Amino acid sequence: MLRCSLRVVCTMALAILVFAVGVPTAEATVTTMSTCGSCGFQTWSAADLNNNGVPFFDGPSADGGNRNIGHYLTGTGGSFTPAELTDSPMQAVNYYGTPIASTGGAADNYWFHVEPIAGFNGKLVLEIAGLADLNRFGWYKKGDSSASSRTVLLNGAAGPGATVSFTPTADFGFFLESGEGNLFFTESSLNSVQSWQHFALFSNDSQKFWMAVEDKQLLGERSAVNGGYRYGDFNDLVVRFEEVPEPATFGTAALTLLALGLMRRRMRKSGAHTDA
Repeated sequence: MLRCSLRVVCTMALAILVFAVGVPTAEATVTTMSTCGSCGFQTWSAADLNNNGVPFFDGPSADGGNRNIGHYLTGTGGSFTPAELTDSPMQAVNYYGTPIASTGGAADNYWFHVEPIAGFNGKLVLEIAGLADLNRFGWYKKGDSSASSRTVLLNGAAGPGATVSFTPTADFGFFLESGEGNLFFTESSLNSVQSWQHFALFSNDSQKFWMAVEDKQLLGERSAVNGGYRYGDFNDLVVRFEEVPEPATFGTAALTLLALGLMRRRMRKSGAHTDA
C-alpha cells in the first residue's frame, strides 16, 4: 500500500509538472496603426540613400556628410563614434510610410496597439542634437496630448546607452518635448504644425522597433519637395524598443520539482516508521 500511494502521488506531481511546462505563456502582439491608407512597412537599402529626401528620412544633415538616420541604420557614409552609436550598424530595417516608388513619404498619423498589455524595454542608441540636454522623450495615450497623458521615459540627462522599461496603455504613441518648447507626437494631427511628421519608425519584425526623431520645428514648414515635406536627418534621438520577453514557466516547474522532492522525502520517512 505504501508503494502504491507513493506511485500515485508521484504520478500526480509529474502530471502537474508536465502541465506547468507544457502550457505556453501568451505573447503580446504589437500592431502599428495609421490613418494613412497607403502606409505600411517599406523595404529599402543603402543604395536608396542619396540625401534627396526620398525616402523622407534621407535628408542632408548639418552634422556632416551622410549622417542621416538611414546611414546610421546601414552603417554607411560618415564615420561614427561609439559615443554616438551604441548599436553598429543598427540593421537595415523597413521604414513605416509610403513606398519609395510613390512618394517615399512618412505616415502622418500613427500609433501602436499592443494586445495583451505588455511591458517594453527601451534603449537610447543615438543622440546627435544641440538640444540633447533639454529634449524629453516618452509615450502618451493615443489621441490625448494633455500633460496627464504623457509619461517621460528619457530626459535631457540621458545619453546613448541609457535604458528604460515601461508598460503603456493598449493604444499609445511616442512624443518628444524639444528644448525649444515644442511638442511632437507620432500622431502628427496633435502637433501645432500638423503637416509634418517628426518621427521615423523602423522595424525588422513585428516586435522590435527603432524610433528616430527630428527635433526641429522649422523643418515642419510645407514645401514642394518630397510630396510637401522638407528634409530632415532624424538623428537627433533614436530609441530602440521591444517587448519584454514573457517570464518562462521554469519557475513554476522548479516549484513543482521542489514539491515532488518534499513528497518523496516525507513518504520515505513514513515508510521508515512503518517498517519499524
